[in-house]
Amino acid sequence: MINVQMISGNIKSEYNWGIKNYILGLSRNIGKGFRITAKETENGLLRHIRAPRLADGDIIHFSSQTFGHLSKSAAGKPMVITCHDMMAFSRPELFEKKRHAFFSRLAINGMEKCGKIICVSEFAKNEAMRYMKIGDDDVSVIHSGISEDFRPRKKKNESDYIVYFGSEERRKNVSSLIDAFVMLKKSFPELKLVKNYDNPSIRERIRSLGLEKDVIITGNLTEDGMAGYYSNARAFVYPSLFEGFGFTPLEAMACGCPVVASNAAAIPEILGDAPLYFDPLDANEMADKVKSILDDSALSRKLSGKSLLRAKKFPWKTAAKKTRKVYEEVLQ
Repeated sequence: MINVQMISGNIKSEYNWGIKNYILGLSRNIGKGFRITAKETENGLLRHIRAPRLADGDIIHFSSQTFGHLSKSAAGKPMVITCHDMMAFSRPELFEKKRHAFFSRLAINGMEKCGKIICVSEFAKNEAMRYMKIGDDDVSVIHSGISEDFRPRKKKNESDYIVYFGSEERRKNVSSLIDAFVMLKKSFPELKLVKNYDNPSIRERIRSLGLEKDVIITGNLTEDGMAGYYSNARAFVYPSLFEGFGFTPLEAMACGCPVVASNAAAIPEILGDAPLYFDPLDANEMADKVKSILDDSALSRKLSGKSLLRAKKFPWKTAAKKTRKVYEEVLQ
C-alpha cells in the first residue's frame, strides 16, 4: 500500500469549496494500492510561520500551489503539487487584501522543488510555465472531476429562478451578477436568484436594492441538495473573473442545467461549447444571455443537452487514474 499524504487547508469546513472537492474526489477514486490521507495545515499567517511535520507518507502531495513553501519540510520525500491557478502572479488585484497576494507568491515559489506538478487545466499550465522555472516535462495536465451525485433530479413546480453556487470573494464577481439580476427583474418580475454563500457586503447590496425577498440564500447544502437546485433552475450563471478550473458550472451541467458563463481564464477550456458566454465586465451582456434562455424554451433544451454531454467528460475516476500515473513516476 502506497500512502499519499495530501497537504490541505481545513477540509472540515461546511462548504464544498474547490480544493476540498479536489481532495475528496481523488481520495474516493484513487483505487487499490494507494491510500490518500489529508493533513491539515495551520490557517492564515501561521501556515507560513509554523510548518507541519511531513513524515507520514510515501508521497507528499500538496493539494494547492499555495502550499509550495512547505516543500522544504518534505526533503527526501517524493513530492507532487497541484496547481489550480497562478492568480497571485497574473491577477493580484483580485485578492481581497494585498498581503494575501504577497504571501501566496512567496508560497508558490516552492512549487519548483516538487518532482511533479499537476495542473488542472492547460490554462493553469501555461501560467505556471510563464511564472515558474519549470519545463514541459515537469507538468501534467489533469482535469479535475465532478461527483457522480450530480445528476438530473425530478423536476418540481417551484418559482422560476436562476442559480449561482460558489464563494463570493472578489474574483467571483458576484456584484456584477446582482447588477444583471436587477436588469432581468424588469422583464421577469417573479424571477428569483438562488445562492449559497452569505457574504455581508453582498447581503448589504441586496438589501440596499430592495431585493431581500428575491434573493434566496440557502446556506450550506449537501451534494444532493445542490443537485436539486441545479436540476430545477432556469439557468446557472457563472460570472467569475478568474478560474483555473471551475467546479460548480460543471456540477450544474451534470444536472442538465443550461449554463451562462464568463469567457475569462480557463472557463471556456473547461466548459467547451456547452454554455452561452459573456464578458464578465459587462453586466448588460450577462443579463441579455440569461434573458435569451428565459425567453426561448428551445434554446434552453438545447443547452441542457449540451450540458449533460460536456459534464460526462469529467469523471473523477479518469482524474484519479491519471494521478496514479504521476505518483508512480515520482516513486521511480
